[in-house]
Amino acid sequence: MAILTSRVEDGVAIVTWDDTARPVNLLTGAAIAELETLLTELASDDAVTGIVLTSGKPGTFVVGGDLDQIQGLMSGATSGPELVAKTAWVHSVLRRLETSEKPVVAALNGMAIGGGYELALACHYRVIAQGRASKVGLPEAQMGLMPGAGGTQRLPRLIGVEKAIGLILEGKQLDATAAFKLGLVDAIAQPDELLDSAKAWIEHNAGAKQPWDRRGFEPPGGGATAPRTLQVLMGTNAMVHGKTYGNFPHAKAIIAAIHDGLRLPIERGCRIESRQFAQLIAGPVAKGMLRTLYFNMTAAQKG
Repeated sequence: MAILTSRVEDGVAIVTWDDTARPVNLLTGAAIAELETLLTELASDDAVTGIVLTSGKPGTFVVGGDLDQIQGLMSGATSGPELVAKTAWVHSVLRRLETSEKPVVAALNGMAIGGGYELALACHYRVIAQGRASKVGLPEAQMGLMPGAGGTQRLPRLIGVEKAIGLILEGKQLDATAAFKLGLVDAIAQPDELLDSAKAWIEHNAGAKQPWDRRGFEPPGGGATAPRTLQVLMGTNAMVHGKTYGNFPHAKAIIAAIHDGLRLPIERGCRIESRQFAQLIAGPVAKGMLRTLYFNMTAAQKG
């Protein structure tokens, strides 16, 4: 059964993500493949003026990548170049989404974390439902991992390095109000008005582009060579090393991906993230932290 389904309302394609085989939606390979096919179909449909991505599961949008799949990649059966190629494919699909000639809105009806929020970052506009279940963030660092679907590249470009780097390194999840104040989402709507809000934005933004695709773009607070950015990166690197003594490879990988990626166009920055991600999950530390902090902890909580 399809994970993504589409219907057209008022010229807008409402793409609903609902993996009926799982209690929550995950950024799996199967789902990404369906998204890629759907984008091709919608791009050639002249009746469609824009796209809204939402979820069919109450209270959740997409809650991250498939950690079982990631654990499988950590087994050693997949080579380094294969790991880079797998993540690069995900980047290519999300890049295709954000360079669509038709505006794309993420209508976040609840929790959007990890890969789910990275998917939202690749949309031109993000509107989140008001409610206790609504949260966004990139929590990968809490399990010894790093964002692998563009999070280290798009979030610093969206809100600036100074705000983004702490959120990524600490794996913070923010409620709707806090996310709006920091610029992680563009608007808050009541749950029953979420789709109408998304469609209204599309109606008035036919030529939408990502900020980083506009000529002369600079991230808030300055680019990679701005004095303040360099201060933040150097200070963060020293602080992290002082706290971890170099024992957390994911922290070093995150800082390196942000530092190196911001010096380049978004496509090349995402390739840098892919390489850092592949190196990280090929190592023993991330494998041990994921096993302990997620799989074993989950098993212990279930008794």
